[in-house]
Amino acid sequence: MASNHTVLVVEDEPLILQDVSSHLDDCGFRVLEAENADQAVILLLQHPEIDLVFTDVRMPGKMDGLDLARWVLENRPGLPVMIATGDLGRATAMHELCGAETFLKPYDHEKIVERMLKALAAKPAA
Repeated sequence: MASNHTVLVVEDEPLILQDVSSHLDDCGFRVLEAENADQAVILLLQHPEIDLVFTDVRMPGKMDGLDLARWVLENRPGLPVMIATGDLGRATAMHELCGAETFLKPYDHEKIVERMLKALAAKPAA
């Protein structure tokens, strides 16, 4: 499965970050990593080629994943954001609040890739 897309993975747990990034890399995505939303914003400003953001909700720093999704909505409209959480109720609320697609933990890697490809296919051309 090849992809020419760049994905930003934002996760403060190093093992989860490595696991998700490694799988996406194996699927042909170019992967950039950030340990928190503050680092993610810097990467988003430096890398206009980022096609999708995959972020956890809870992380250290001034912003959490939901704040990051709002930042993307305001500063990079049209850029798909997927948010991961372990709480189904929170996932539903997040989707309603900022329109971001949500994932429940633990991750199903194939479902992540499938939904990323679907979101990228639906993304308007720049």
